[in-house]
Amino acid sequence: MKQSHCKFLNNYMKFEQAIKLTS
Repeated sequence: MKQSHCKFLNNYMKFEQAIKLTS
C-alpha cells in the first residue's frame, strides 16, 4: 500500500510539473 502511494505521488508530481510547463 505504501509503495502504490509513493508511485501515485510520483505520478502526481510529474503531472503537476507538466501543468506548470504548459501554463
